[in-house]
Amino acid sequence: MKALILAAGKGTRLFPATKSTPKPLMPLAGKATLSYIIDEIVKSGISKIGLVVSEDNYNQISKFIKCNYSDLEINLIIQDKQLGVAHAVKISKDYIKDDDFILYLGDNLFENGINNLVKKFSNSKNNIISLKSVADPRKFGVAEIDAKERLIRITEKPKVPKSNFAVTGIYAFKNIIFDYIDRISISERGEYEITDVIKLLIKFDNVESMINKGWWIDTGNLNDYLMANKFKILELSNNENLNANKDFFHFENSKLIDSEIIKYSSIGKDVVIENSKIENCVILDQSKIRNYHLINCILSRNATLINDNIDIKILENKII
Repeated sequence: MKALILAAGKGTRLFPATKSTPKPLMPLAGKATLSYIIDEIVKSGISKIGLVVSEDNYNQISKFIKCNYSDLEINLIIQDKQLGVAHAVKISKDYIKDDDFILYLGDNLFENGINNLVKKFSNSKNNIISLKSVADPRKFGVAEIDAKERLIRITEKPKVPKSNFAVTGIYAFKNIIFDYIDRISISERGEYEITDVIKLLIKFDNVESMINKGWWIDTGNLNDYLMANKFKILELSNNENLNANKDFFHFENSKLIDSEIIKYSSIGKDVVIENSKIENCVILDQSKIRNYHLINCILSRNATLINDNIDIKILENKII
């Protein structure tokens, strides 16, 4: 069994932070989002990983892998055109070969990792889709299942959902999926949709479900990204890098001068913060802040916020 991580997205909803830091390398509690995913996969017992990247982020991600995971078998696969999840899987056929595989969308994080999915898949002859019960499923692909938790229907962003089960960002596919990918056409929005492939699997093959019991977050927008950062700080509450109140993360080489850091903020390396209050924010490496109150913000790598006025300036819900 192999794993395939999709990390070719441009991260436009986190721009301009993703202009200097590729979305998969955006930090959560001082650790790249991609690292959490790779570590989960390795922990599950999978040692062969394909990583789909773009031409734009290839160099930075390649350098990151060499510096942090040189001992692992991680193969980078370039998706030169962003034509959807099914397209990313299709171009990875030469790497997957005849193996079954776990597909992990690189925007997603899960409280309980993928161990349970991998164990279930190892003992099953079927494809498996991870689902999560959500309060408002209308913005997701929605799955309907039978009494044995087999998928019977999947609908993309229905106005009137027939269940509360949203399709999450991890899947377990048998190798036969490549046959079905070849049978789908490009959608109206110009992508090869994994939902269309799953519909064929439901019709002609077998698809089980696995209900995710822990939290699940797609880190693609500001609010969800900051929520993921909070959860990761809570998980690291015993880490020596956390302050005594255990509600924020910072690297020791950052300078906090006459400043207050609260509510699950994360401060990167070589950051200087002076006479400021940072509240539920992620401040990337080598940034400088003076005389600001930031609330629910992301500050890009190497960014500078200097306010020379007497009064502290407030910024809220911004990506800078």
